[in-house]
Amino acid sequence: MLRDFLKEKEIGGIQYVFVYPNIPKNKVDNFSKYFSNGFLSQEKVCLFLDDTVFGSGKEGVLFTENYLCRKRIFEPSLSLLISDIIRMECKGRSLYINGDCFYKFSTVSGKDLQHIVNVMNEWIGEEKAQKLPKSINNVSDIEMNCAPRKEDSDERQPIVADMLIKFLSSNNSFIVEWISKNFKERILDYIDSDDALNKLTFVIYGKMPSALMPFVKPEDVRNFIAKNKVDFLNAIGLCGETENRANVIAGQTAAIDVCKCDDNYSEENVEN
Repeated sequence: MLRDFLKEKEIGGIQYVFVYPNIPKNKVDNFSKYFSNGFLSQEKVCLFLDDTVFGSGKEGVLFTENYLCRKRIFEPSLSLLISDIIRMECKGRSLYINGDCFYKFSTVSGKDLQHIVNVMNEWIGEEKAQKLPKSINNVSDIEMNCAPRKEDSDERQPIVADMLIKFLSSNNSFIVEWISKNFKERILDYIDSDDALNKLTFVIYGKMPSALMPFVKPEDVRNFIAKNKVDFLNAIGLCGETENRANVIAGQTAAIDVCKCDDNYSEENVEN
């Protein structure tokens, strides 16, 4: 649940930002007045960004378990399903949703807003990853499930791959940092895990600029990584790890082969 996720991220203490269970009731009540039929009373409020100087809560952005809501004086209220959000962006003090400006803050700083956006993008990525097929057993299954649709021409694939390689190369530090923070496995083991691959797909897709989104879909990202491991590792600057691991494996195999020809062969000798 989003409430539990936000609690783990410890994002409390930011000015004008309130996280459940520390959201003043009067703020939520004032904000809720602009939404008809007691809409918000049926929702679990998780996060509130108060955009009023004196703290009335009549303007701002509110996250529930299911919705993202906004309200500005003299403007109509608006709510979006969080499940419909592909990614969020922060541009200055403006919050962008799926490439469109959703709200421009006057109180919350750009730095604090960026932090909130990063946290929420991580949540959105994990939620979408959990909804992907769980019956995938290995990378071959992933490739079959992500096979291009009939309307996708073969000519499109090299273009998509080229765009992805350029994007990955320019954002490699972000991707490598995310992998190192969230997973302890080697990069090759990581890619072979379907659950980890799904999460990585949406982390990468959530970072992509809006200009690429009409051309590159989440399944394109996942399919590219699964089918083009070397190109992916090269793009994020980790191909060296692949080579080192291959050399280690080759060395271990050679040592075992030599020892097996020796009358004194034992597993202990190999380890020594």
